[in-house]
Amino acid sequence: MLVASLPYNGAGITTSDQLLLALMHLIVGAAVIPAFVITSLRRS
Repeated sequence: MLVASLPYNGAGITTSDQLLLALMHLIVGAAVIPAFVITSLRRS
């Protein structure tokens, strides 16, 4: 559902491209969000 709702469905964007883009966002989020939480806990 999430991949299908991506706005990147224009010319030249395939379903596999949409899936790859969604997976890259999930991977980056899985690395960045915990880093933000850890660093914010150290400062407070």
